[in-house]
Amino acid sequence: MAGDRARRRYRGGRAGVSAALALIVGLGGVAACSSSPSKPAYCTDADQLKTSVDALGNVDVASNGLSSLTTAVKNVQTSATTFANEAKSTFAPQTTALKQALTSLNTAITTAKGQSVAAAVSTLAAPLAQVKTSATQLVNAAKDKC
Repeated sequence: MAGDRARRRYRGGRAGVSAALALIVGLGGVAACSSSPSKPAYCTDADQLKTSVDALGNVDVASNGLSSLTTAVKNVQTSATTFANEAKSTFAPQTTALKQALTSLNTAITTAKGQSVAAAVSTLAAPLAQVKTSATQLVNAAKDKC
C-alpha cells in the first residue's frame, strides 16, 4: 500500500512536470509565433519619416518661400529623431548620415536666406538631394527588418 501511494505520487509528480513542460513549451511557441508577425515599433516611425521626406521634396520654395522649407525640414528632423530613439543603435550609420545631411541642409537654408530665388534654389539643391538619399537609405534598411 505504501508502495502504491509512492507510485501515485511519482506518477502525479511526473504528470505535473510533464504538464509544466508542456505549458512552458506551449507558451514559448505562442510567444515566438506572436512576435514574428508583429513589426518592431520603429517600422511605423520609418513610414512617418518617409512621409515627411516626401513632403520635403514637394515644397515649392519659389512660390512659398524658405519658411515652408524650414517647416518641412523640422518635420523631417522630428520624424528622424523619433525613429532614431525607437530604433536605438540598430541603424546608427544611416541615422548619422541623415543627421549630417539635415545639418548641411539647415546651413544651406541659412545661406539661402540672403540670396535671390534662383541662387537659393541652386544653394539648396545638393543638400536637399543628400537628405532624400540618406533618408531613403535609412527607410530601406528599416523596411528590410519590418
